[in-house]
Amino acid sequence: MVNLTRRFFDTLDRRGHEDVLAGIEGTLRFDLSHDGDIEHWTVAIRYGALHLTQEWHEADCVVQTTRSLFDRFASGAANPWSAWLRYQIRIRGKFILFSYFARLFPGPSDARHPRAFSDEGVAQ
Repeated sequence: MVNLTRRFFDTLDRRGHEDVLAGIEGTLRFDLSHDGDIEHWTVAIRYGALHLTQEWHEADCVVQTTRSLFDRFASGAANPWSAWLRYQIRIRGKFILFSYFARLFPGPSDARHPRAFSDEGVAQ
């Protein structure tokens, strides 16, 4: 079975820089429960440059959830904000870091750009 969480973080690590995080500096740690264990992923953001490790480190923002739910975020099948509103994830520390990081999750596979949707109703 494919570990979507690992694939997501590996992809971020290979890219190494994210323009949407260009003005951000801080560290996030994801504590993901799975089969009675806790899997840690630490992401250091330095003005768009990313450094990832699968180790526990002190962090400015700590996100706790299950790995199965994070897999769904990583695939676009679940929205992290909806999960947060349903108390399925816990965010401690600098919440703003997670709000920027969440932009890196893919959207749903059937999502369409809002402009394309609004242009359908416009007569040409």
